[in-house]
Amino acid sequence: MKRSFCLVVVLILGILLLGSSWALSVDLGKDGGEITLEKAAAVGDEKRVIELLNKGADVNAGDQEGNTPLHRAAGAGHPRIVKILLAHHAEVNVRDNEEDTPLHWAAGGGHQEVVELLLTHRAEVNARDKNRTTPLHRAAGWAQKGVVELLLKHHAEVDARDKDGTTPLHWAAGGGHQEVVALLLAHGADVNTRDKDGGTALHRAAGWNVKEVAELLLSHKADINARDHDGTTPLHWAAAGGHERMVSLLLARKADVNARDNDGDTPLHKAAGWTDKKIIQLLLSFKADINARNNNGETPMDEAVTGGNPEVFDLLKQHGGIE
Repeated sequence: MKRSFCLVVVLILGILLLGSSWALSVDLGKDGGEITLEKAAAVGDEKRVIELLNKGADVNAGDQEGNTPLHRAAGAGHPRIVKILLAHHAEVNVRDNEEDTPLHWAAGGGHQEVVELLLTHRAEVNARDKNRTTPLHRAAGWAQKGVVELLLKHHAEVDARDKDGTTPLHWAAGGGHQEVVALLLAHGADVNTRDKDGGTALHRAAGWNVKEVAELLLSHKADINARDHDGTTPLHWAAAGGHERMVSLLLARKADVNARDNDGDTPLHKAAGWTDKKIIQLLLSFKADINARNNNGETPMDEAVTGGNPEVFDLLKQHGGIE
């Protein structure tokens, strides 16, 4: 009986010790269900984070993707955890395998309190990841107006360019984030800046059919007939996408209805092969050249045939179109 009791006690102690070891694991390199500092930081478990740090967990250790506990806490929006990690000398500008800093993570997630914490601890406001994007790109692209304002207050570069030459304004315009676009413009963003393909923010807004953003850009003197490296204008983009409201806006603002790209295509060529009759009628009402020929000698009617668009073909024919 006594022996059985001792065995039970040993078994219970073993279970308790195993549980304690599992709960306080400091091995950030394993993923066998252990509660690591990184995981505790990600879920905002303050008690566990403190226990692990007191046990000697490496505050700057990263996982296989290079993500540290500070990345996880910042990305999940846990300001109390961020404070604890920083107090234990977490590196504020540490980078993961994609060269993201915790500030990139917090900015993209819209975690304003965390962003402010990181900045007060000298986070690099213009840090670049592998794609040369900054925290401001992330915040602008995800419509995080409060974070955008905070980053700009801390002297974020408003016209910073990523590897594709796009600025935060390109990101915000393409995403349709009107308030962020307005904020960037108010802080001096170049409305006509070009990406590596020659596209402007207005090209993005036109291509994604964001009418309110396009109106805002135009009110700040965006070049309505700006040409990218393919020679296409915002009207080409809008016509090709079948964006009736956008086409109407651009035409009303005196966009060149017969502008030609590098292939000699007009907006009517672009629309004929892909869109419905409404876009065609709209372009024709603004005196689009129905028989304009591109560099291959093709007319909009030819494009309608190629695109398998019989309704547009018939409409063009009714208006005097030829093949």
